[in-house]
Amino acid sequence: MPYRTILNTCVERLGEFPPVQSVSPAIVSDAEQVEIIIDNAKIIFRTEIKGILKRPLPYHLFVKRAEKSERPLLLLAEYVNDSIASDLKKHGINFIDCAGNAFIHVPGKAYLEIRGKTNPRQKERQTSALFQPKGLRLLYILLVKKESLNQTVRQLAKISGISTGRVVQILKELREKGYIFKNNSGQFQFANTQKLFEQWLANYGDRLRPKLVLESFKILPTLVDKIPFMLKDAFSDSPADYAIGGSLGANILTSYYRGHTTEIYVRPAILTRLKETLKLMPARETDVTVFNLFSPYVIFESEKTGFSTAHPLFIYAELLHQGGSRERETAQIIYNTYLEQIFAKNGT
Repeated sequence: MPYRTILNTCVERLGEFPPVQSVSPAIVSDAEQVEIIIDNAKIIFRTEIKGILKRPLPYHLFVKRAEKSERPLLLLAEYVNDSIASDLKKHGINFIDCAGNAFIHVPGKAYLEIRGKTNPRQKERQTSALFQPKGLRLLYILLVKKESLNQTVRQLAKISGISTGRVVQILKELREKGYIFKNNSGQFQFANTQKLFEQWLANYGDRLRPKLVLESFKILPTLVDKIPFMLKDAFSDSPADYAIGGSLGANILTSYYRGHTTEIYVRPAILTRLKETLKLMPARETDVTVFNLFSPYVIFESEKTGFSTAHPLFIYAELLHQGGSRERETAQIIYNTYLEQIFAKNGT
Protein backbone atom coordinates (compact mmCIF):
# COMPACT_ATOMS: atom_id res chain seq x y z
CA MET A 1 0.00 0.00 0.00
CA PRO A 2 1.50 3.41 -0.94
CA TYR A 3 2.70 5.32 2.13
CA ARG A 4 0.40 8.28 1.40
CA THR A 5 -2.58 5.90 1.44
CA ILE A 6 -1.38 4.48 4.77
CA LEU A 7 -1.09 8.01 6.20
CA ASN A 8 -4.56 9.03 5.05
CA THR A 9 -6.22 5.78 6.19
CA CYS A 10 -4.56 5.86 9.63
CA VAL A 11 -5.61 9.49 10.10
CA GLU A 12 -9.16 8.48 9.21
CA ARG A 13 -9.09 5.59 11.71
CA LEU A 14 -7.77 7.89 14.46
CA GLY A 15 -10.65 10.27 13.88
CA GLU A 16 -13.13 7.42 14.49
CA PHE A 17 -12.06 6.88 18.12
CA PRO A 18 -14.43 8.60 20.62
CA PRO A 19 -11.70 10.24 22.76
CA VAL A 20 -10.23 11.93 19.66
CA GLN A 21 -11.62 15.38 18.89
CA SER A 22 -9.54 16.07 15.77
CA VAL A 23 -6.64 14.75 13.70
CA SER A 24 -4.55 16.92 11.36
CA PRO A 25 -1.65 15.56 9.28
CA ALA A 26 1.03 18.02 8.21
CA ILE A 27 4.40 18.07 6.47
CA VAL A 28 7.06 20.00 8.37
CA SER A 29 10.64 20.16 7.02
CA ASP A 30 9.91 17.27 4.62
CA ALA A 31 8.76 15.03 7.50
CA GLU A 32 5.19 14.00 8.23
CA GLN A 33 3.64 14.98 11.54
CA VAL A 34 0.20 14.31 12.92
CA GLU A 35 -1.54 16.64 15.35
CA ILE A 36 -4.15 14.95 17.52
CA ILE A 37 -6.49 16.54 20.03
CA ILE A 38 -7.46 13.75 22.41
CA ASP A 39 -9.29 14.28 25.69
CA ASN A 40 -8.78 18.04 25.13
CA ALA A 41 -4.98 17.63 25.01
CA LYS A 42 -3.13 18.63 21.81
CA ILE A 43 -0.29 16.27 20.90
CA ILE A 44 1.94 16.59 17.83
CA PHE A 45 3.54 13.30 16.81
CA ARG A 46 6.46 12.75 14.47
CA THR A 47 5.52 9.81 12.27
CA GLU A 48 7.11 6.72 10.79
CA ILE A 49 5.19 5.03 7.97
CA LYS A 50 5.53 1.29 7.31
CA GLY A 51 3.64 -1.45 5.46
CA ILE A 52 2.66 -4.71 7.14
CA LEU A 53 5.02 -5.20 10.09
CA LYS A 54 6.79 -8.53 10.37
CA ARG A 55 9.58 -9.84 12.55
CA PRO A 56 12.33 -8.91 12.96
CA LEU A 57 10.99 -5.43 13.67
CA PRO A 58 13.00 -2.61 12.04
CA TYR A 59 15.79 -1.72 14.45
CA HIS A 60 15.57 1.99 13.65
CA LEU A 61 12.11 2.13 15.24
CA PHE A 62 13.65 1.50 18.65
CA VAL A 63 16.36 4.06 17.94
CA LYS A 64 13.77 6.67 16.99
CA ARG A 65 11.71 5.79 20.06
CA ALA A 66 14.73 6.51 22.25
CA GLU A 67 15.64 9.78 20.52
CA LYS A 68 15.18 12.92 22.59
CA SER A 69 12.58 15.02 20.84
CA GLU A 70 9.78 17.42 21.60
CA ARG A 71 7.53 15.19 19.50
CA PRO A 72 6.65 11.63 20.54
CA LEU A 73 6.91 8.96 17.82
CA LEU A 74 3.77 7.54 16.19
CA LEU A 75 4.11 4.54 13.88
CA LEU A 76 1.56 4.43 11.04
CA ALA A 77 1.31 0.98 9.47
CA GLU A 78 -0.81 -0.89 6.98
CA TYR A 79 -1.32 -3.69 9.52
CA VAL A 80 0.04 -4.73 12.93
CA ASN A 81 -0.92 -8.19 14.17
CA ASP A 82 -1.70 -8.76 17.85
CA SER A 83 1.66 -10.33 18.71
CA ILE A 84 3.67 -7.47 17.22
CA ALA A 85 1.26 -4.99 18.82
CA SER A 86 2.24 -6.46 22.19
CA ASP A 87 5.93 -5.97 21.37
CA LEU A 88 5.39 -2.36 20.33
CA LYS A 89 3.43 -1.66 23.51
CA LYS A 90 6.13 -3.31 25.62
CA HIS A 91 8.75 -0.98 24.14
CA GLY A 92 6.52 2.08 24.40
CA ILE A 93 6.12 2.59 20.65
CA ASN A 94 2.84 4.32 19.77
CA PHE A 95 1.11 2.97 16.66
CA ILE A 96 -2.05 3.00 14.58
CA ASP A 97 -2.76 0.75 11.61
CA CYS A 98 -5.20 0.89 8.70
CA ALA A 99 -7.41 -1.76 10.31
CA GLY A 100 -7.91 0.40 13.41
CA ASN A 101 -5.56 -1.32 15.88
CA ALA A 102 -3.82 1.28 18.01
CA PHE A 103 -1.70 1.96 21.07
CA ILE A 104 -1.10 5.58 22.04
CA HIS A 105 0.33 6.46 25.43
CA VAL A 106 1.61 9.93 26.19
CA PRO A 107 2.00 10.13 29.98
CA GLY A 108 -0.23 12.76 31.53
CA LYS A 109 -1.99 13.49 28.24
CA ALA A 110 -3.49 10.46 26.50
CA TYR A 111 -3.97 6.71 26.61
CA LEU A 112 -5.67 4.76 23.87
CA GLU A 113 -5.53 1.04 23.08
CA ILE A 114 -7.52 -0.87 20.45
CA ARG A 115 -6.60 -4.48 19.60
CA GLY A 116 -7.89 -7.50 17.71
CA LYS A 117 -8.93 -5.99 14.38
CA THR A 118 -8.00 -8.19 11.42
CA ASN A 119 -6.38 -7.17 8.15
CA PRO A 120 -9.24 -6.69 5.64
CA ARG A 121 -6.86 -7.30 2.73
CA GLN A 122 -5.65 -10.68 3.95
CA LYS A 123 -8.32 -12.75 2.19
CA GLU A 124 -7.54 -11.18 -1.17
CA ARG A 125 -3.82 -11.75 -0.61
CA GLN A 126 -4.40 -15.45 0.04
CA THR A 127 -6.71 -16.14 -2.88
CA SER A 128 -5.26 -13.98 -5.66
CA ALA A 129 -2.58 -15.67 -7.78
CA LEU A 130 -1.80 -12.30 -9.32
CA PHE A 131 -0.48 -10.86 -6.07
CA GLN A 132 1.36 -13.94 -4.86
CA PRO A 133 5.19 -13.84 -5.21
CA LYS A 134 5.33 -15.55 -8.61
CA GLY A 135 2.48 -13.45 -9.92
CA LEU A 136 4.26 -10.30 -8.75
CA ARG A 137 7.38 -11.38 -10.65
CA LEU A 138 5.43 -11.69 -13.87
CA LEU A 139 3.45 -8.53 -13.19
CA TYR A 140 6.69 -6.58 -12.75
CA ILE A 141 7.86 -7.65 -16.20
CA LEU A 142 4.52 -6.83 -17.81
CA LEU A 143 4.54 -3.38 -16.23
CA VAL A 144 8.07 -2.35 -17.18
CA LYS A 145 8.04 -4.08 -20.58
CA LYS A 146 4.47 -3.54 -21.76
CA GLU A 147 5.19 -5.09 -25.14
CA SER A 148 5.72 -8.40 -23.33
CA LEU A 149 1.96 -8.54 -22.64
CA ASN A 150 1.53 -10.04 -26.10
CA GLN A 151 4.38 -12.53 -25.93
CA THR A 152 3.58 -16.24 -25.83
CA VAL A 153 2.94 -18.02 -22.54
CA ARG A 154 6.17 -19.97 -23.00
CA GLN A 155 8.17 -16.78 -23.52
CA LEU A 156 6.65 -15.15 -20.44
CA ALA A 157 7.39 -18.22 -18.35
CA LYS A 158 11.02 -18.16 -19.44
CA ILE A 159 11.69 -14.47 -18.74
CA SER A 160 9.91 -14.52 -15.36
CA GLY A 161 11.17 -17.91 -14.16
CA ILE A 162 7.73 -19.34 -13.39
CA SER A 163 5.72 -22.21 -14.87
CA THR A 164 3.57 -21.92 -17.98
CA GLY A 165 0.55 -23.01 -15.95
CA ARG A 166 1.05 -20.16 -13.51
CA VAL A 167 1.42 -17.68 -16.39
CA VAL A 168 -1.91 -18.84 -17.86
CA GLN A 169 -3.59 -18.44 -14.46
CA ILE A 170 -2.20 -14.93 -13.95
CA LEU A 171 -3.15 -13.72 -17.43
CA LYS A 172 -6.63 -15.10 -16.91
CA GLU A 173 -6.95 -13.19 -13.64
CA LEU A 174 -5.73 -9.98 -15.26
CA ARG A 175 -8.50 -10.29 -17.85
CA GLU A 176 -11.21 -11.25 -15.35
CA LYS A 177 -10.37 -8.34 -13.06
CA GLY A 178 -10.40 -5.90 -15.96
CA TYR A 179 -6.72 -4.99 -15.76
CA ILE A 180 -6.16 -5.88 -19.43
CA PHE A 181 -8.37 -6.11 -22.52
CA LYS A 182 -8.11 -6.83 -26.23
CA ASN A 183 -8.03 -3.76 -28.45
CA ASN A 184 -9.40 -3.47 -32.01
CA SER A 185 -6.21 -5.02 -33.38
CA GLY A 186 -6.66 -8.12 -31.26
CA GLN A 187 -3.72 -7.22 -29.03
CA PHE A 188 -3.83 -7.20 -25.24
CA GLN A 189 -3.58 -3.76 -23.67
CA PHE A 190 -3.55 -2.46 -20.10
CA ALA A 191 -6.68 -0.69 -18.89
CA ASN A 192 -4.91 1.18 -16.08
CA THR A 193 -1.23 0.68 -15.26
CA GLN A 194 -1.40 3.10 -12.32
CA LYS A 195 -3.76 0.84 -10.39
CA LEU A 196 -1.65 -2.25 -11.05
CA PHE A 197 1.49 -0.31 -10.13
CA GLU A 198 -0.04 0.60 -6.76
CA GLN A 199 -1.12 -3.00 -6.15
CA TRP A 200 2.38 -4.26 -6.98
CA LEU A 201 3.88 -1.77 -4.53
CA ALA A 202 1.38 -2.71 -1.83
CA ASN A 203 2.48 -6.34 -2.05
CA TYR A 204 6.23 -5.80 -2.51
CA GLY A 205 7.33 -5.59 1.12
CA ASP A 206 5.55 -8.57 2.65
CA ARG A 207 4.99 -10.78 -0.43
CA LEU A 208 7.65 -10.41 -3.09
CA ARG A 209 10.68 -9.08 -1.22
CA PRO A 210 11.03 -11.98 1.28
CA LYS A 211 10.97 -14.48 -1.59
CA LEU A 212 13.71 -12.64 -3.48
CA VAL A 213 16.18 -12.35 -0.58
CA LEU A 214 18.99 -14.88 -0.96
CA GLU A 215 21.15 -13.95 2.03
CA SER A 216 22.37 -11.02 4.15
CA PHE A 217 25.95 -10.15 5.08
CA LYS A 218 28.30 -7.65 6.67
CA ILE A 219 30.87 -5.76 4.60
CA LEU A 220 34.06 -4.12 5.82
CA PRO A 221 33.46 -0.37 6.34
CA THR A 222 36.55 0.41 4.22
CA LEU A 223 34.92 -1.27 1.22
CA VAL A 224 31.48 0.36 1.33
CA ASP A 225 32.32 3.23 -1.01
CA LYS A 226 34.12 0.90 -3.41
CA ILE A 227 31.22 -1.49 -4.01
CA PRO A 228 30.14 -0.23 -7.48
CA PHE A 229 33.71 -0.21 -8.76
CA MET A 230 34.54 -3.65 -7.32
CA LEU A 231 31.43 -5.15 -8.92
CA LYS A 232 32.05 -3.47 -12.27
CA ASP A 233 35.62 -4.76 -12.34
CA ALA A 234 34.83 -8.29 -11.13
CA PHE A 235 31.90 -8.78 -13.53
CA SER A 236 33.27 -6.94 -16.54
CA ASP A 237 32.98 -10.21 -18.48
CA SER A 238 29.34 -10.75 -17.39
CA PRO A 239 27.62 -7.42 -16.52
CA ALA A 240 24.21 -9.08 -16.82
CA ASP A 241 24.94 -11.21 -13.74
CA TYR A 242 24.29 -8.47 -11.20
CA ALA A 243 22.50 -5.17 -10.54
CA ILE A 244 22.80 -2.63 -7.75
CA GLY A 245 19.53 -1.71 -6.05
CA GLY A 246 18.26 0.09 -2.96
CA SER A 247 19.70 3.42 -1.87
CA LEU A 248 23.07 2.74 -3.51
CA GLY A 249 21.32 2.14 -6.83
CA ALA A 250 19.28 5.28 -6.22
CA ASN A 251 22.43 7.28 -5.54
CA ILE A 252 23.95 6.05 -8.80
CA LEU A 253 20.83 7.15 -10.68
CA THR A 254 20.23 10.46 -8.89
CA SER A 255 23.39 11.45 -6.93
CA TYR A 256 21.01 12.50 -4.15
CA TYR A 257 21.25 10.14 -1.18
CA ARG A 258 23.24 7.07 -0.11
CA GLY A 259 21.72 5.16 2.79
CA HIS A 260 23.41 2.88 5.30
CA THR A 261 22.55 -0.43 3.62
CA THR A 262 23.43 -2.01 0.28
CA GLU A 263 21.11 -4.12 -1.88
CA ILE A 264 22.50 -6.19 -4.74
CA TYR A 265 20.70 -8.47 -7.23
CA VAL A 266 22.59 -11.50 -8.56
CA ARG A 267 21.88 -14.78 -10.24
CA PRO A 268 21.85 -17.38 -7.43
CA ALA A 269 24.54 -19.41 -9.23
CA ILE A 270 27.11 -16.68 -8.66
CA LEU A 271 26.34 -15.87 -5.02
CA THR A 272 29.64 -17.41 -3.90
CA ARG A 273 31.55 -15.33 -6.42
CA LEU A 274 29.84 -12.19 -5.16
CA LYS A 275 30.74 -13.01 -1.55
CA GLU A 276 34.38 -13.46 -2.51
CA THR A 277 34.44 -10.28 -4.61
CA LEU A 278 33.11 -8.02 -1.84
CA LYS A 279 34.62 -10.03 1.05
CA LEU A 280 31.15 -10.40 2.56
CA MET A 281 30.90 -11.94 6.01
CA PRO A 282 28.02 -13.54 7.96
CA ALA A 283 27.07 -11.47 11.01
CA ARG A 284 24.25 -10.78 13.47
CA GLU A 285 23.95 -7.16 12.30
CA THR A 286 24.07 -7.08 8.49
CA ASP A 287 24.25 -4.21 6.01
CA VAL A 288 24.29 -5.99 2.64
CA THR A 289 21.25 -7.84 1.33
CA VAL A 290 21.53 -10.02 -1.77
CA PHE A 291 18.43 -10.56 -3.91
CA ASN A 292 17.62 -13.05 -6.65
CA LEU A 293 18.15 -11.59 -10.13
CA PHE A 294 15.26 -13.70 -11.40
CA SER A 295 15.01 -12.06 -14.82
CA PRO A 296 17.25 -10.03 -17.12
CA TYR A 297 14.46 -7.43 -17.03
CA VAL A 298 15.42 -6.63 -13.42
CA ILE A 299 18.48 -4.85 -14.84
CA PHE A 300 18.03 -1.25 -15.89
CA GLU A 301 19.75 -0.44 -19.15
CA SER A 302 21.35 2.99 -18.96
CA GLU A 303 24.66 4.02 -20.47
CA LYS A 304 24.70 7.28 -18.49
CA THR A 305 25.59 5.80 -15.09
CA GLY A 306 28.42 3.48 -16.09
CA PHE A 307 27.18 0.90 -13.57
CA SER A 308 24.66 -1.92 -13.64
CA THR A 309 21.62 -0.95 -11.57
CA ALA A 310 18.30 -2.56 -10.83
CA HIS A 311 15.25 -1.14 -12.55
CA PRO A 312 14.01 2.10 -10.91
CA LEU A 313 10.77 0.32 -9.94
CA PHE A 314 12.67 -2.09 -7.67
CA ILE A 315 14.79 0.76 -6.31
CA TYR A 316 11.67 2.84 -5.64
CA ALA A 317 9.90 -0.05 -3.89
CA GLU A 318 12.91 -0.83 -1.71
CA LEU A 319 13.33 2.80 -0.65
CA LEU A 320 9.67 2.97 0.40
CA HIS A 321 10.07 -0.36 2.21
CA GLN A 322 12.98 1.05 4.21
CA GLY A 323 10.67 3.90 5.10
CA GLY A 324 12.94 6.68 6.37
CA SER A 325 12.24 10.29 5.46
CA ARG A 326 15.39 10.59 3.31
CA GLU A 327 14.53 7.31 1.60
CA ARG A 328 11.05 8.62 0.80
CA GLU A 329 12.47 11.86 -0.55
CA THR A 330 14.81 9.87 -2.80
CA ALA A 331 11.97 7.57 -3.85
CA GLN A 332 9.99 10.60 -5.00
CA ILE A 333 12.92 11.74 -7.15
CA ILE A 334 13.18 8.24 -8.65
CA TYR A 335 9.45 8.27 -9.39
CA ASN A 336 9.48 11.73 -10.95
CA THR A 337 12.53 10.98 -13.07
CA TYR A 338 12.01 7.40 -14.19
CA LEU A 339 8.58 6.02 -13.30
CA GLU A 340 5.98 8.74 -13.79
CA GLN A 341 6.13 8.41 -17.56
CA ILE A 342 5.60 4.64 -17.28
CA PHE A 343 2.75 4.70 -14.80
CA ALA A 344 0.94 7.87 -15.76
CA LYS A 345 -2.71 7.74 -14.81
CA ASN A 346 -4.62 5.49 -17.17
CA GLY A 347 -1.38 4.88 -19.00
CA THR A 348 -1.26 1.87 -21.28
